[in-house]
Amino acid sequence: MLVGIGGCMTPVMHFGEGKTAKQAQHDTMTEMGPARLVTGEKWNGEVTTRKVRVWADEQYRTQNRQWQKAFDEPLELANLVVTPIFGIHIVAEYATWDRNVPDATLRDHMAALQEQDRGDDVLAVIGLTSSLSLVSATFDELGLAMVGGRHIVLRGYADLEERKMYANAFPDLRAEEREMALVQLRRHKTAVVLLHELGHVLGVEHEIDSSSIMNATYSNHATTFSTTARATMLATLDQRLHRKSPTAVMASAPAQPQPEAAPAAPKVHHAPIVIRVTRKRMTIVDGKSMKPDELDALLKAAYVEDPETKIVVNEDRNVPTGVVGELLDRAKAFGFVKVEFGWSGK
Repeated sequence: MLVGIGGCMTPVMHFGEGKTAKQAQHDTMTEMGPARLVTGEKWNGEVTTRKVRVWADEQYRTQNRQWQKAFDEPLELANLVVTPIFGIHIVAEYATWDRNVPDATLRDHMAALQEQDRGDDVLAVIGLTSSLSLVSATFDELGLAMVGGRHIVLRGYADLEERKMYANAFPDLRAEEREMALVQLRRHKTAVVLLHELGHVLGVEHEIDSSSIMNATYSNHATTFSTTARATMLATLDQRLHRKSPTAVMASAPAQPQPEAAPAAPKVHHAPIVIRVTRKRMTIVDGKSMKPDELDALLKAAYVEDPETKIVVNEDRNVPTGVVGELLDRAKAFGFVKVEFGWSGK
């Protein structure tokens, strides 16, 4: 397991019976992989395109020769989250920033960015500046945004220390395996940092839940925005874009007279289904281990009884990457919209 992704990381190798050092390193690196980003509730209205203006200073452009492409990747991943939830697709307009102050703090960069571009015509103004020499897990060192503002400053991605750590921790693995793991980590981290700062711009403060994108510290287990964060961001977007959410549009329509109907049968409200996922990929419900077809049958029956049933997926420590994301996707495939993610503490 890992304590954080930034700063100093010390992987703990699991030498099970009959495992070679290489197998143990492979298993540990798999456990270190980032969780899949998930969306939760779905937007039912029209999707609109909104622009962000991206300014790259001289140091960022020097460190990232293809700097537009370096930003396109986390933006594409961020859109996979914000488009289904908030009904917006974000596109970038790029500009070179005539600024070269590598030792400046993020707050200094923020002040300069606000002076450079008021951002009245865009969803947000984003300034890109040089990376730190260390691997940071604190969002205050990776990026900065004012809650309810329009400006974001992001540091470039510094992976030198992460590469050193991976090389030292997994010497028996092929370089290609380490590189693939580092690419997955970079994609997740850069997307989560961008989503985190967008959350601040749209009115959300830091949250306690470590799986929340809005936690103050980056985690490879960050998966989604909380229900509260989503509601705040949606309300801010509706206000700024002068739109009504689909539910509000429906509520504002004039009431139509309805024919008198027979009394409806009492609605069955299904209790939340809590699914625990173990490090051995087992799914446990009410203390019973369930095979995939058994779990599917349970979910199908619950949805028929009450489509509003809440699905809660609690993850043990060291669950292999992607297992929880696949389970969340299965629940959503049945039609459930109330799908939450948490930790079992085991």
